Amino acid sequence: MLNEWEQAKFYFERAQVQEREGFYLAALENYQRVLQLAPHSPEVYLKMGVIYQNLKQIENALEAYENALILKPNYAAVHHNLANVLFDQGYFEEAVIHYKLSLSYTPDVLETHVNLAVALHHQQKLDEALVHYEEALKLNPDQPYIYFCIASIYHFQGHIGAAIQYYRTALQWNPQDLETQRKFSTALINAGQFEEGYQRLEELFPHLSPDSQTHVCYHMFANPYIPAETKFHICVEWGQRFENTYLPLFTRYKNRPDPHKCLKIGYLMRSFSSHDFPSFILTFLKYAHKNEFEIFIYAAETESVQEKAEFK
Repeated sequence: MLNEWEQAKFYFERAQVQEREGFYLAALENYQRVLQLAPHSPEVYLKMGVIYQNLKQIENALEAYENALILKPNYAAVHHNLANVLFDQGYFEEAVIHYKLSLSYTPDVLETHVNLAVALHHQQKLDEALVHYEEALKLNPDQPYIYFCIASIYHFQGHIGAAIQYYRTALQWNPQDLETQRKFSTALINAGQFEEGYQRLEELFPHLSPDSQTHVCYHMFANPYIPAETKFHICVEWGQRFENTYLPLFTRYKNRPDPHKCLKIGYLMRSFSSHDFPSFILTFLKYAHKNEFEIFIYAAETESVQEKAEFK
């Protein structure tokens, strides 16, 4: 006959096996049996919280972690997991509190430093985020994602030299990452290293996803450091890539041949002066046949202020 401690151990070990094999509901039943025999076990509540997270039962996960902390307030792993749940729910301030509590008990956990840095990044507390990204690198320098995050912060803050340094390091660890390559090319151009930046951008462009290609095209137009020719060639390549995909979806309008009439193209937008699109138009007008096209742009900042630009 097993005593209560031996029974609790039996159910606990059985639940662990079931959890590892993915039988979460069965594992929960056995963890509940453990709690009936040993109700003051924070480790069991931690295990149950993890299972509830896997089952997307967020309220139950939160309750399990909170019960664990009642029994053991300095339980670093519980603070870490609770912070993860709060972060996923968008409660960044609360998540930061528990990540910091976790680090106060176990200061050398790489994942906690990274997660805390990301949460601070979401709150735009960039300098504090940098501190924890750097702490994570001290624990393990083989982290291209962290180098990328640091570079992105420096890039956003206008510290282009530092951003370039960290983008380069990120690419040394993971040279195939397209997003790092894209932002690195932009940083080089921003720093005036035009030749390398242009070359990297043009070489990279065919390998980007459709969304990233569109993103590059859109933001190139407002970048005064990128020559019109580079913008033109990249956007022509974008158009050629997607022509066969999108053109069949539209019915072509058969223009009546008339050598004395131009094709009129109109654009509507909310703001002319603060929008990137006019830069696109000004760039491509250089290549348009003025005897064949007329381009009109209409924009309205407010109901009372109208702007109109006409190019012929």
